[in-house]
Amino acid sequence: VVGEGEGRGGVARGEAVAVLTYDNLLLYPRQAGGSWARTLAHPPRWVVPLPLLPQGEALTWARDGEGLYATGEFSPAPILYITYPRGE
Repeated sequence: VVGEGEGRGGVARGEAVAVLTYDNLLLYPRQAGGSWARTLAHPPRWVVPLPLLPQGEALTWARDGEGLYATGEFSPAPILYITYPRGE
């Protein structure tokens, strides 16, 4: 999911991409003017371990770009909020 926040201190539109795996959230911030190909050719800058999320299916940025929401396929499925990390 490419960053879609409104840029009010969070992740601006097109600033980062997030990838949901079974166990982790992988975050790839893009350098200003950099290509997505170059960004994704390197390991993720942050790997965020996730609690158990059976069949993680959906991932979207929060409107303010400060974090992401993730959920799974089962019903009822939890909705996780993951804060976008800052710094090194």
